[in-house]
Amino acid sequence: MRHFLLTILICLFFFYLSPDDGFSFPMQIRGQVGYNYYSMKSLKTLAQFQRSSYQTWGIDAKIVQEFPSTPGFQLQAAIPFREYSLAGLVWDYASTGARIHYADYSGYAKTDMVITRQAFGLLLERIVPLTAKINFVISLQSLVIYSRLNIKQETEILERVYSSEMPFRSISVGFIPLAELQFAAGHFLIGLRGGYEYDAGNRLYYLSDSSRSLNDGKSGVATSDWDGFRIGLIVGWK
Repeated sequence: MRHFLLTILICLFFFYLSPDDGFSFPMQIRGQVGYNYYSMKSLKTLAQFQRSSYQTWGIDAKIVQEFPSTPGFQLQAAIPFREYSLAGLVWDYASTGARIHYADYSGYAKTDMVITRQAFGLLLERIVPLTAKINFVISLQSLVIYSRLNIKQETEILERVYSSEMPFRSISVGFIPLAELQFAAGHFLIGLRGGYEYDAGNRLYYLSDSSRSLNDGKSGVATSDWDGFRIGLIVGWK
């Protein structure tokens, strides 16, 4: 939420600095709703380890959800700095997770792993006009990504519930090259874009003790890994 409010304040600051020449509105404010695929290799390894741990105790747990593709959201503000080129700021939010679960007549056992992210960064765009109203846009986003992972284990035995919960965090850097087909009419614009995010990843630390990191149970330290394809519908005003 703090990142979101900071983005709004910076957008208003740029709007205040924008030259007023009648109907000219050089700054663009845009919102994007997208569909994101995530690699999450390290956390998938951790989910397999959690499943194996249950099976060691004779509990035939299954992975019923494993970090599926989910919607993602962005808010952007950009201003032109030369002909057909824009630079600006971007705020990004996404969330996904996994569940390992078993149930029978005596109760159930489950582990939920939910990871969310908020990212804040810069964007650069180059516009290639195709017609008077249709543009081809290539862009690059550079993001600082704050990830938070919450692992909750819960067991019910004969109607008694036992649970524990542990949060983790990481800060990493990501880059997203994108291509967009954009329709612009007057002050209104709408576009369909796609690209691929490259996430440098980083260790997931215990929220209560940054000197300790989460282990994935196989290859070593667990990391956030947001690598994956991105597709989105973007709507804006200029």
